[in-house]
Amino acid sequence: MKKCGRIFMLDDDVLMLEMYATFLRAHGLDVFATDNAYKMILYTREIHPNAIILDVNMPVMNGCQVLETLKSDNKLQDIPIIMLTAADEVQKAIKLGAANFLLKPVEPLKLLAVIEDYCEYYAQPAPWLLNKIQSDSKKINFIK
Repeated sequence: MKKCGRIFMLDDDVLMLEMYATFLRAHGLDVFATDNAYKMILYTREIHPNAIILDVNMPVMNGCQVLETLKSDNKLQDIPIIMLTAADEVQKAIKLGAANFLLKPVEPLKLLAVIEDYCEYYAQPAPWLLNKIQSDSKKINFIK
C-alpha cells in the first residue's frame, strides 16, 4: 500500500490521539501526534506534514494560537490545517486561515474524508493491515 501522506495531530486528549492515529495509519497515512502545542510548532518544520489536525481547546497554548503561529511562518504557511472545534470557534478558525474544520466529536470516517482532500494518493487498507495495526497501536509516532 502506498502512503498517501504525513499527518501531524495535536490534541490534549491522548486517548483520542491514539484512536484517530491508529485509524488513520490503517488507511495508509503516516501519523505523528503530540499533546504539546510547543512541540507541534517545533517539529512541524522537521516533519513537514501534508496536513495538520489541531484541537482548538488546549491548555497553555490553544489551537487557534498554534494555527496563527504556523500560518505566520513562510515555510509552513501553505500546510493545510484542519481544526477540531466547537461550533462557536468556527469563524475564528476560518479567519486565522484554517483549511477546514470539523465539529467535535469527530467520527473517524469523516476525519479521513476531509484528510483525503489534502493527500495526493489514497488507498483502502488491506484487511490484514487493519488487523495488524489494531493489534499493535504502539507504532504511532507520538512525540512527548
